[in-house]
Amino acid sequence: MRTVLKNILAFLAKFAIKKHKMEMIVILGINGTEITKELAYTILSSKFKVRRVTNKPWWDLSIPLSILGYKDVKRSPLGWIFLIARSFIYLVFGPSNTGSIIINLNFLHKDTMNFWAKIIYPDILILSSFKNDNKEVELFVQNTIKKAGRIIIHQESNFKNHYSDYKDSIYYISKEKGDFLFTSATKDNYVLNYNNESLEISKKSLSLIPLDSFELAIAIGLLKSIPLKESFYHAIKIDFGTLLQRIKTNIYKSEY
Repeated sequence: MRTVLKNILAFLAKFAIKKHKMEMIVILGINGTEITKELAYTILSSKFKVRRVTNKPWWDLSIPLSILGYKDVKRSPLGWIFLIARSFIYLVFGPSNTGSIIINLNFLHKDTMNFWAKIIYPDILILSSFKNDNKEVELFVQNTIKKAGRIIIHQESNFKNHYSDYKDSIYYISKEKGDFLFTSATKDNYVLNYNNESLEISKKSLSLIPLDSFELAIAIGLLKSIPLKESFYHAIKIDFGTLLQRIKTNIYKSEY
């Protein structure tokens, strides 16, 4: 029953992506993808119409429900039938509604990754804390390249040789001068560098934010033409009390 439901929702989600010409922003990693997603959402929503997956990313039905614009809550069999019928009718007869959606996935959940890699072709793909021999990650990389999308890599190690064939599509975040976004540090501050622009940030102001998540979210904003300083000011407005409570809820709460 669940497999049938997932396949139906996947079909509807694919239909919705095509009809609404959705921009797909996909964050892949192990830890910190939720914080990166929320920071990116805070930055992008200041300029664009954008939605994001709000439930635990390893629950694979959250993804099509977010794409279709429904809350991820417990439903009866009749409730699922009503949702499917309503979605299909709206997709066939309703108006187009363009926008972006941010999805975060834990690539250790291989079944979920493999299933959605068949459907999702990212416009922007964000890779954090990964190994370059991960087959599921490679599927998303190839999908992004096929769509002429852009890839952001947080470069903990040197992956430039591995992705040398795609260098025009890849934007690196590192400590190396000359990369798309690189960060240097002093005793009390971080310095973010982008093109000829620099932004000095007190380490205390980022005491609750993992630096790599912050860098990735800023890079997403830059790819969407939001200036460095503006991206920073939006990012620090995030309500971390609410965010941490939702993360805790997504970890421990089982609704199904």
